[in-house]
Amino acid sequence: MTQTHPAAPRAPVDLRSDTVTHPTAAMYERMRTAPIGDDGLDGDPTVRELEAYVAMQLGKEAGLFVPSCTMANLLAVLAQTQRNEQVVLESAAHMYTSERGAATFTGSFYLGVPGSDGAMDLNRLEEALQSGGHRLKTALVTMETSHNNAAGAVLPLDHMQAVHGMARAAGAPVHLDGARLYNAAVAL
Repeated sequence: MTQTHPAAPRAPVDLRSDTVTHPTAAMYERMRTAPIGDDGLDGDPTVRELEAYVAMQLGKEAGLFVPSCTMANLLAVLAQTQRNEQVVLESAAHMYTSERGAATFTGSFYLGVPGSDGAMDLNRLEEALQSGGHRLKTALVTMETSHNNAAGAVLPLDHMQAVHGMARAAGAPVHLDGARLYNAAVAL
């Protein structure tokens, strides 16, 4: 009689950070054999392919590869805000807790909105979006998913749509810190 063993339980996927997952042997092999170009002259073919693929996936005109999500977030703020404007984000968001020093370069002010499991309190967001009086103009609203400081929580799609709708109604664009965007998409 052969004895059968139940399948070993799979370890949960850790979505706290993109640095806790290590490449597989196949990934290392692909890196080793990838064609290499000169990014200072004609560009790297693999990077150009990645930029085009991500732009197509996200419905964007073009993509731009940068070496870190911190740099991507900084570029997003620089491209969408002016000096003395406000960037609103969930108060435990990585952009707020770890990248807020970027405000020094952008001349913008970061306002953290309390939330739960990485999701902004929508009533507090509504208050932050109101303008006039002595309030700064909210020029950008950001979200993070999966949410680094909320144990890798993935924002519910209906929450993201609500934040987007509120921001757009107030005339503010929305930026997604999507360092783990594909992880979040799989989780959803």
